[in-house]
Amino acid sequence: MFNASQAARASRSLVDRIAAIERAAQQMAVLNDPELAVDYARVHRSFRSLAEEIGQLPLDDSQTAALSRTVEQEQSLYDLLPSSRGASSTPRS
Repeated sequence: MFNASQAARASRSLVDRIAAIERAAQQMAVLNDPELAVDYARVHRSFRSLAEEIGQLPLDDSQTAALSRTVEQEQSLYDLLPSSRGASSTPRS
C-alpha cells in the first residue's frame, strides 16, 4: 500500500515537472531570453532527480521502460535547446 501511494505521488510530481519543462521550453522559444535557460536547467535537474527517485520504486518492466523513454525524451529536448547547454553542469546519464 505504501509503495502504491508513493508511486502515485511521484507520478503526479513527474507530470508537474513535465508541464514546467514544457512551459520553460515555450518561454525560451518565444522570448529568446538567456536567463530562461537557468530556469529550464533547474527544472531539468529537478525532473532528473525525481525520475531517479521513481526508478528506485518497485516498478514492473513496462513502467521501467516508460520511465526510461520519458527520461530519454526529456534529455533529447534539453540537448536540443542551444541556450540550455551552458546553463547547467549536470552530467548526462
